[in-house]
Amino acid sequence: MKHLLALVALVAVLSVEAWLPAPGWTQTPAGPDAVAQKLSDLHRESFVQGNLTDPAVQAQITPLLRRSAAAGAGFTADDVALATLTYYMMFTPPQMSPAVVEGDRAVVTLQADPLQMVMTRQNGEWKVDLAATAAALPTSVQQQVRTMLDSCAAGSGTPPKDVTTLVTATAAAPVIVAVTPGTFDANVTRQTGLVLVEFFATWCPHCKKMRPIYEQLATDYSGKLGFVTADVDQNREILGKWGVTGVPTFIMFKAGKQVETKVGEFTSEQLNAWVDACLVK
Repeated sequence: MKHLLALVALVAVLSVEAWLPAPGWTQTPAGPDAVAQKLSDLHRESFVQGNLTDPAVQAQITPLLRRSAAAGAGFTADDVALATLTYYMMFTPPQMSPAVVEGDRAVVTLQADPLQMVMTRQNGEWKVDLAATAAALPTSVQQQVRTMLDSCAAGSGTPPKDVTTLVTATAAAPVIVAVTPGTFDANVTRQTGLVLVEFFATWCPHCKKMRPIYEQLATDYSGKLGFVTADVDQNREILGKWGVTGVPTFIMFKAGKQVETKVGEFTSEQLNAWVDACLVK
């Protein structure tokens, strides 16, 4: 449910911001492949860092999207397309096929489903055409996404278009990303901010004691740094690279570089103090 609420938060924010200028954006990626990759990278970074509502993130995502003029009560086809793309891009970096270009229309296929991201070119700029992307979705998927969005909005006690209250109610949900060797770099070493990684084992009693402490840490420091977990039994090939010889091991990364490491079981006060020290360095 945390993931779904975070998803609704981003969709709601972009529903409002789509028509506003983006002062922080100076250049749109040139081709459809570059647009697709940029959109994926922005979603992943905002998901890991927990800054879905950060104006700087919104200002970079908005110019990559083309919205229709359709409006009305509830979520639009544009919102359905954005929610679907966001779901794929935030939680798992998608494998994308090269764009198939026909004139001013291009299709990039996300191979997770597969899902087609439809783009159009206007005034020399490629953007994701949300209405066309929604139309390319199977009817059953469109219905499922609408139901999910309406359910999440209702669960927050907020009408779908009361975006300010909806974002305030949902944006604080902490995010902890579980990684594999294939997703570690996208979630950790390619991030520009601070990311804390917990290397753990399901059979480790100390790790089990640390889990609620780590989850509370993610809640307390949501938006200040990213939180990642790596099961050592599923990530054996990367343990040596980061010097992991025991569990639990906590490694702080800054701009993709390993800067601090702690090994063992700690109290919440000890872990909080360590994170505070890392934040001011």
